[in-house]
Amino acid sequence: MNIGRNDPCPCGSGKKYKKCCMGKHIPSASTKQIDSKPLLKEANLAIQAGQISKANKIVNEVLINNPDDPEALNVFAIVLIEAGQLNQAMEKVNKAIEIAGPKIYFCLTAGTALRIMGRPADALKYYELAIKNDPSGNAMLFNDIGLALVDIGDYEKAYWSYLKAMEVQPDFIQAWINSGKLLGDTGNYEKALETLTKANGNYPGNLDIIHGLADLYIKMKDYEQAIEYSKKAISVNPDLTETIISLSQLYHRIGDHQEAINILHKLKSSSESALIQEALLFPHIMQSKEDIDSVRKDFYRKLDDLEKRGIKSEFPEKQVKTIPFHQGYHGRNNKKLMIRLAQFFSNISPHLLYTAPHCLHPRIKKNKIRVGVVSEYFYGHVVSKCFNKLISSLAKEEGIEVIILAASSKRDASTAKLQEACGNYYILPGNIRDAQKAVASHQCDILFYLDIGMSTFSYFLAFARLAPVQCTTGGHPITSGIANMDYFLSCEILEPENGQEHYSEKIITFKNNVAYNEKPKLAEGNKTREELGLPEEDRLYALPVALFRIHPDMDKVFADILTKDEQAKIILFEHFHKTLWRKLLEKRFAKTIPSELQKRIIFVPYAGGEKFIYTLRNMDSIMDPFHFSFGTTIFPLITDGLPFVTLEGEFMRGRAAYWAYKKMGVEGLAAKTPDEYVDIAIKLANDKNFKKEKSNSIKENNDVIFENTAVIKELGEFIKTV
Repeated sequence: MNIGRNDPCPCGSGKKYKKCCMGKHIPSASTKQIDSKPLLKEANLAIQAGQISKANKIVNEVLINNPDDPEALNVFAIVLIEAGQLNQAMEKVNKAIEIAGPKIYFCLTAGTALRIMGRPADALKYYELAIKNDPSGNAMLFNDIGLALVDIGDYEKAYWSYLKAMEVQPDFIQAWINSGKLLGDTGNYEKALETLTKANGNYPGNLDIIHGLADLYIKMKDYEQAIEYSKKAISVNPDLTETIISLSQLYHRIGDHQEAINILHKLKSSSESALIQEALLFPHIMQSKEDIDSVRKDFYRKLDDLEKRGIKSEFPEKQVKTIPFHQGYHGRNNKKLMIRLAQFFSNISPHLLYTAPHCLHPRIKKNKIRVGVVSEYFYGHVVSKCFNKLISSLAKEEGIEVIILAASSKRDASTAKLQEACGNYYILPGNIRDAQKAVASHQCDILFYLDIGMSTFSYFLAFARLAPVQCTTGGHPITSGIANMDYFLSCEILEPENGQEHYSEKIITFKNNVAYNEKPKLAEGNKTREELGLPEEDRLYALPVALFRIHPDMDKVFADILTKDEQAKIILFEHFHKTLWRKLLEKRFAKTIPSELQKRIIFVPYAGGEKFIYTLRNMDSIMDPFHFSFGTTIFPLITDGLPFVTLEGEFMRGRAAYWAYKKMGVEGLAAKTPDEYVDIAIKLANDKNFKKEKSNSIKENNDVIFENTAVIKELGEFIKTV
């Protein structure tokens, strides 16, 4: 048998041939013919059980006797795919096709390898070859065609392909699940629910379908139903550790931190994943600044304890459902915390520190600098609203080639525009090791992560050295803490003088904010307080943010405003899905705000879209939260000329509103101290001339905030220089 240098060694050691038995004597194949069918069946069962070394040993035994056995070559290709050796897998399966023709399962193997490599269009060519050879196809083939079509963004054809799979084989459950997932991902929740509910009725007790329904309800933000279906899955199989951890996360999402912890405690003795996840959970609503300090101290202790136990994580992207996020609202310097978190994952998951081969050698000069852009949110998300246009414009810069590396297959019209502008658009595999290699294959000169910390997958991907230069920016406005992240791109006004102290990366400050925002359209019409269900006679002070963003420092502000303005009422907004946040916040207020004042804090239903602006137009005073300023909320406010008070923050994430006012040249609304903040809030509510003057100033100058092309030039110059 002709064994390649980089093939798995036929001795079954799991090592490459060149590092094992190459050069050693391997007994020649026996002239006795062996029956390969039972051996290959055993190899396939070993693959399904995750016993890759065993499967490798078996299939090589077959190939030593018959190196041109196409069935064995195909199974060998599957082994190589499981081992992450995708190019070698393609060599073997192509040889099988050359010998025996494009059988469906050969083409399925090739398609799987190519989809993992981020080449769905090439995978489709193999699937088409299989159908040409056997027009009847089979359910798995049509299902995989659907997966590849999703990857290239042809959702309509993908859906029909899944339907074809169900038509060919009605009990091919994965096609039901994939069609439901596709419908959910594209926002067709009603049809998705109909599809998965029908599947659940046809095949009751199927865990994949139950999980599919739980995932769909999560997309719909109906966490109560997601909790119910997660519980159903656990009732079918109480040993579903990953589902139990997901259930804990669902309770955490609705603010029931204690129940989330209780669920994990039941698993702690048997699950390292539960131990890790418990260490990473922060309560949404902090009861005091002392509580914040205590929680953060406990975080360090838990990580130390886990390391002392020698815990390891082979698949952190699957085992870790969420990384700390709410520490951004603590009003503390997170540099030390994020560095410690990154060190922890580097220790328990050393494979995250992979280095791409091209990063080990001097850069080969090319005609264009290749810039890879990584995010999970290239579709209708706040990240895409801030960055898609910026990235599209960067792709037009001379000497720069942009490659989009999407950590999600979700798409919409904005994704299509981005793909059209950049040309190079690749969906990364869902496994970190495969994703590392997929990114490395593009040999990028620079990797630009838009939002490290917004999703677990892009966070873990950022640990690897996949380009000579790696940088991030304010899609999530907190340092990554990751050793292989070189630069954090920010803006001069957004950063305080000591800004570098807040980052593990070297901070690069541009004159312009690193984002491109189109000016929103003015909301037409209006509604009265009565129509909106608001108090009609009082002076209303609104803090229009999610309740978990209200820092304990705001409590004194509320009390001071309510004391100084006897007609004041504070307006806070419930969330768009059910949570315990209001209950937890009211518990805190009971300790920090006198009861007679607390009665004047009003919670109103969530207001989205035009209703949000109608509501804020009816406010006498609008307040920006301490420590983590308005984000994209700023844009509709200033477009509408609605002034709001802000406090010049200590950290970049608390200075967005200050940046907007500074950029527009609007003075008198950015306070230096909490007391000044209270005075400005009251002045906005009581001095109509002051409020009108500030409104006019904002309207006259807000164009400087939008569609600023100067940052594109700055970013291009940085790329060419660095």
